[in-house]
Amino acid sequence: MEKYNKFDIALEYLDVASRLFIEGRNYFSIIHLAGAGEEILGKYCESVEIDSEVAKYKKSAIKWQSKFDASLKVKDVLAEYNYSKNAIKHFDNKKCGDAIVQLDIKNEAENMLRRAYNNLESLDMLECCPQSLWKVIDMTTIWLEPDA
Repeated sequence: MEKYNKFDIALEYLDVASRLFIEGRNYFSIIHLAGAGEEILGKYCESVEIDSEVAKYKKSAIKWQSKFDASLKVKDVLAEYNYSKNAIKHFDNKKCGDAIVQLDIKNEAENMLRRAYNNLESLDMLECCPQSLWKVIDMTTIWLEPDA
């Protein structure tokens, strides 16, 4: 039996997901693979005391709750943030008895890839970023030229 580094596994997930995104197909698989990669990288962030994308979002929700809306439920905000990832991999009779998921699938796939990329950036490990993910980031980013 061999041993595998979870960081390498996350990069493989992101490479496959990015290639599928570039090809414009299998968006549910992209969300699933990119979500798994993003989660692994997020846990790696936490292990070295760096805020992951999820942690940053949670802190933002807590700040909003404390300043503007005490009734805001941070747990619900995080559930919504992870909705696409969880909705496609779980089946809860109480929540989705009709087995329907409503998503902007391409946008959700892009968001999940970007979240994983941002975790790599937070870890200062963009040199490890798969070329395919770089390409997705480049093709989905609006680049502005600064005034000279």
